[in-house]
Amino acid sequence: MSMKPVAPVTKLAQERGPSRALSARDIAVRVIERVERDEAFAATVLDGELTSAIKIVASERALATELVYGVLRSKEALTKELSKFVSKPLRTANPTVRAALFIGAYQLLVLDRIPSFAAVSESVTIVREKLGPKPAAFVNAVLRKVSASGVRLDRAAIAKSSVPDWIVLKIRASLGDDEAAVDGLIGGGEAPDLSLVVYRAEDRQAQIERLAEAVPEGEFLAGHLSPHAITARFRGDVRTLPGFSEGKIAVQEEGSQVIALAASPPKGARILDACAGRGNKSLLLAARDATARVHAVDRYPAKLEELSRVAKHIGLGNIETFAIDWTIGNGGLEADYDVVLVDAPCSGTGTIRRRPELAGRKSRQALREVIELQKAIVLQASSLLRKGGRLVYSVCSILEEECEGVVRAFPDSLGPLPFSDQPFAQISGGKNSLRLLPHLHGTDGYFMAQFERI
Repeated sequence: MSMKPVAPVTKLAQERGPSRALSARDIAVRVIERVERDEAFAATVLDGELTSAIKIVASERALATELVYGVLRSKEALTKELSKFVSKPLRTANPTVRAALFIGAYQLLVLDRIPSFAAVSESVTIVREKLGPKPAAFVNAVLRKVSASGVRLDRAAIAKSSVPDWIVLKIRASLGDDEAAVDGLIGGGEAPDLSLVVYRAEDRQAQIERLAEAVPEGEFLAGHLSPHAITARFRGDVRTLPGFSEGKIAVQEEGSQVIALAASPPKGARILDACAGRGNKSLLLAARDATARVHAVDRYPAKLEELSRVAKHIGLGNIETFAIDWTIGNGGLEADYDVVLVDAPCSGTGTIRRRPELAGRKSRQALREVIELQKAIVLQASSLLRKGGRLVYSVCSILEEECEGVVRAFPDSLGPLPFSDQPFAQISGGKNSLRLLPHLHGTDGYFMAQFERI
C-alpha cells in the first residue's frame, strides 16, 4: 500500500434529476448488489445489464466492466478501508449503500483516471435516487473521508488478499509451492484477455483480419493451444464484433476449447458431454465433425434449452440434449459411446482470476460435497462407454483433491490412456493427465485426465 495525494471532496453531489442518463456506475452498483444478495455470477448479470442498456456508449460499458470485476477482486481490501470510517460492520449496511460505497472506494483507492469528485458524486446520486437523502448523505460522508485519507491500493496485492487463506494454502500444496503458479491463478488485479472461439478452424485467420479491420484500435491474435481460439484485447461490447451475431464466433476461454479438443474423437463417433451446461464444448465438438452424434446432458433443462437455441442458430443439427441427474441414474442412455467427456462441477479455483466472486463463496464443506458429486458422475457416465471407448475427465480447478484425488477413486473398468495427440502429449509429458496453468499456457487453470474402458 502506498500513499498518494488525492484531491479532497468537499461538497455533497447534487441530484441530476429523473432524466439522468444511465451510467457505468449505475450498472456496476446493480451487478454488485445481485452478486452479493443472490450469489449470482457476475458475468451473467453484467451481460444482462449491458444487453438492456442499448444506449450506453462503449467507454461506459468498459468502465462498468472494470468497476464490477475490480470491486470483486478487491472487496476484502476495500472493506478494510471503508470500515475505518463507519461505526457498524459494513455487511449490515443496505445492499445499495454497500455496493455504492464499494464502487466509489474502488475508484478513489485504485483507479487513476477518475476525478475524485466524479467518483463520489455518482455514488451519492445513485443512492439518493434509490433510497433518499439520508443514506446519500452517509455515502457522501464516508467517501469524502476515504478520498481525504490519501491512501492508494496496489491491484496485485489486493487481488491476492481477497482470496481466502485456506484456498491459497490448498493451491500452494497442489502445485508444490510454486509462487509463479499461485500468482498466475489468482491474477494480478487485471482482467485476463477475452478468448473467442471460431467454430471452423480454417476460418480463423480470415476472422482475425475481419476483426482487426472493424476494430483497428483493438488487438486480435491467434490462440496458442487451440486452432479455434482468438485472443481479443479491445474496449467495447463483444456482441458488436463482426461474426458474433451470425454465430461464426462466440466467447469461450481457450482452456475450455482445449478440453473439447482432448475429447475430439474420430469421424462419425458417438460423444456424450456428461456435464454440458450451456454447451460450449458440445457446440465445438459438433462443429468439428458434422457426422458426429453429440449427446449433451445436464441437470438443468433451462441450460439445455439455451444450448439447443444456439445450435439451431449456427446450423448444427447433430446435437441432442438430455436432462439427467447423475446422482439418480444414467437416464436410460445406451452404453455405446465412443467418447464420454466429464467436465465436472468443481470449486472453480482455476478461474478465480476471471471469476473473482467465486473465491469468497467456497467453503471446506462445499469442496467435500462437490468431490463426492464428481465421483458419482464419473461412475454413472463411464458405464455408458463401449469397450475401448475413451473417458476424458476435466475440472476448472487445480486442487489435488478434485484432480488426482478423484482419479484415484475411478472404477476399475477404467484404465489410464496416455495423451498421444499434440499439444496434449507435450503438455502431459506422455502421461494420461495434465494441468493447464495461466503462467505457463495463458489459459485459466484446468486439470484433464484420459482413460479407456477396459
